[in-house]
Amino acid sequence: MADICVIVPTYNYGAFIGEAIASIQAQTLQPQQILVIDDGSSDDTSDVVSRLQAPNLRYVRQANAGVSAARNHGLRLVSTDYVTFLDADDRWRPTMLEQQLRLLQAAPGAAFSFSNFVRFQHETGDLLQDQFSLYPELSQLRTQSLLQDEGYLIQSDAFDALIGFGEIPAYTQVMMFNTQAIAGLYFNESLRICEDLEFVLRAALRGMVVYTPKVLAEVRRHDSNITTQYSMMAVDKLNALRLLRTTIPARHQASYQDRMVKAHVDAAIACCRNSEFQRGVMLYAQCLKITGSPMRKLKGGVRMLQSTLAAKLR
Repeated sequence: MADICVIVPTYNYGAFIGEAIASIQAQTLQPQQILVIDDGSSDDTSDVVSRLQAPNLRYVRQANAGVSAARNHGLRLVSTDYVTFLDADDRWRPTMLEQQLRLLQAAPGAAFSFSNFVRFQHETGDLLQDQFSLYPELSQLRTQSLLQDEGYLIQSDAFDALIGFGEIPAYTQVMMFNTQAIAGLYFNESLRICEDLEFVLRAALRGMVVYTPKVLAEVRRHDSNITTQYSMMAVDKLNALRLLRTTIPARHQASYQDRMVKAHVDAAIACCRNSEFQRGVMLYAQCLKITGSPMRKLKGGVRMLQSTLAAKLR
């Protein structure tokens, strides 16, 4: 077995978790640990997991405290050199662990790796758009080829590169972390949404980052997905990015401040579209006080006014 731990946080996903764990057990490279952290489920999750017999599978139950607390519980139990996360409603393709580990071992000093993935519709099983097609910026990064183009090492500073994206171009479900590199790093339990954004950006401060364009996971789309709550997610992103303020070294301040301007503008527009005009104006006023691109602020103000007029004309 490979020196890898898979953490599976779950809450009332008894209908899905069997399939998630089956996708782990079908890996071409088997992990040393599979930690299922049950965040106080009231459905049949424990029964489903108890029927799965495997020496590397451990079920841990905690009082309901949220997905960040569940992931953190798992992180405190990790005893392997590498750690990954798989949400209980998603599934991996068979070479996920093997290919991620190969990438990290080809890039000593890398803090984590990530891969492409596709979404699929729960009701029909239809595969939807792959994640990387939404991020053409990836092709503009300065990279070094690894393993004959199996993957790529981001040669520019990983934090500065990734914070420039609207959001991280991957989810924790398709990431593998060097456990030593992220020692002492935990998800912020005050965040209900976008907790992975804050965690991954802090991890990017710990070392280099590698990625592969290969699709290694399938992310389920269904009614209970928290990511279906898109209308105000820009505000959640802003809240997550604000928590980084005290941890950003001086050399990263320029990229961080520029991203904060964009985050305030996006949050202001989201508020205006939701008819929360006073809140939107307040957020936009805050962005004007941040060091950053004057042109981005100007264009953001125009977009906010357009959103306000559209909302009032509805």
